[in-house]
Amino acid sequence: MISVNPVYIPRLALIGVGLIGGSLLKVLKKENAVGEVVGVGRGVENLELALSMGVIDRYTHDAAAAVEGADMVVIATPVGTFEPILQQIMPSLKKDAIVTDVGSVKGEIVDAARRVMGERIEQFVPAHPIAGAEHSGVAASMVNLFVDHHIIMTPLAETCREYRTVVDQMWRLTEARVVDMDIELHDQVLGVTSHLPHVIVFALIDYLSKQENQALHYQFAAGGLYDLTRIASSDARMWSDICLNNKNKLIPIIREYAAELLRMADQIEADEGDKLIEEFQHAKRARSHVADYRK
Repeated sequence: MISVNPVYIPRLALIGVGLIGGSLLKVLKKENAVGEVVGVGRGVENLELALSMGVIDRYTHDAAAAVEGADMVVIATPVGTFEPILQQIMPSLKKDAIVTDVGSVKGEIVDAARRVMGERIEQFVPAHPIAGAEHSGVAASMVNLFVDHHIIMTPLAETCREYRTVVDQMWRLTEARVVDMDIELHDQVLGVTSHLPHVIVFALIDYLSKQENQALHYQFAAGGLYDLTRIASSDARMWSDICLNNKNKLIPIIREYAAELLRMADQIEADEGDKLIEEFQHAKRARSHVADYRK
């Protein structure tokens, strides 16, 4: 049984032993907030590394076997894998086990949970840590990844209040700021602030790579381009999965942004310097507000 204040999870199954899951478990281990950790994944090398790092205590490739006797299950795999994983683990899941996730798209995940978990949906506590890095795998995990970052929780009406409290307290151990948000609003906000920037950067680097003088573009790329495009090193498969699973929100956002670019191209073509200055100054002010919130 999980205890709260302080949080202690006797047995935890981590499905997806990567950057996010690994970083979370590093904190839980450091805070003595977890007992046995069973890792689930496909790559033996990554799992062996997690074992040697002390992130997990043992591992298996069988998700159903991993959750047997687990008090909490953390699913940290791509959004598109969530439903089949739930289907695998539900027969082995304890009646009082908490299931939570770290997915960047909540609508699709919640819909999948409702389909598979049915009346046991009260055991599910959806969450999304707004933290990450351009590198993936447990090798990239770090104990301070979540410090001063937001953890967005999107609990359902049916979610057990006690389970929600446990997940809340667990994330607070990472020194993150935990907030609640509506599911639809989450997917819209993250579509604008996270998913769109990744699409833009992937498109920009792809465009750059197709230029005739490709080597010169690489050689004389300014620091601004390097800083702006850092996230193009992120995992392509993961971000494809995120885009496809949030497409209902993301497609209109991309089209609206494309219209902004075209409008700015029209202003440049028409030598409308005053309008450009106004736009750039407005953007500068808005950027300072973003920086203030980051502080």
